[in-house]
Amino acid sequence: MTPACYVGQWCKRWCNAVICSTLVGMNAEPIQAMLRVKPFAPFEVHLSSGEVYEVRHPENAMLLRTNLLIGFPEKDSFALCALSQVSNVQPLQRA
Repeated sequence: MTPACYVGQWCKRWCNAVICSTLVGMNAEPIQAMLRVKPFAPFEVHLSSGEVYEVRHPENAMLLRTNLLIGFPEKDSFALCALSQVSNVQPLQRA
């Protein structure tokens, strides 16, 4: 069964209309598309726990089969996110 999804305007422009918003248990393809888009557009990864991580550069994220590793070079740390826990991915809101 395919989960329902809303494809927002940002997705149509930056992800070439790949479904990548508000999925329950996101799969790898939408995130992979966001990491490969040229020019890269920073984005946020929202987890079902309420945590939010920023991906500011494509080299700071590694997409695995069931996980997303997000690196934070300035803090010398990383976050390992299960794709099943990713609830939303959206462009980074500029201040």
